[in-house]
Amino acid sequence: MNLSDLEESHLLSLTYDHNGLFIEFILLSSKDMNVKLFAHNKDTSPITVKFIGLNIRSNFTTPSGVASLGEVEAVQTSKNGFDLEGDMGFIQVVADTLMINDIL
Repeated sequence: MNLSDLEESHLLSLTYDHNGLFIEFILLSSKDMNVKLFAHNKDTSPITVKFIGLNIRSNFTTPSGVASLGEVEAVQTSKNGFDLEGDMGFIQVVADTLMINDIL
């Protein structure tokens, strides 16, 4: 799965480590699959995360009625990480390691 496959998915949860070591997103893809997006640095140094216009609310639902924190409308990669933009605002992640896994 590629980052671009996460467009039009719904954000179910967001965990950002208190030491800035990792960030984890759980998303419901447009194909109704739960997906984990996890980013960290190989050398265990803190990652950089910027929340711009953050708007976390629990009043969104997917077309199938699952509660979510909002739809991810755009995903962009950069040479140093990725950006997520959607109902929740704009989240910029700078990390050297990114993993995308289906959750069974």
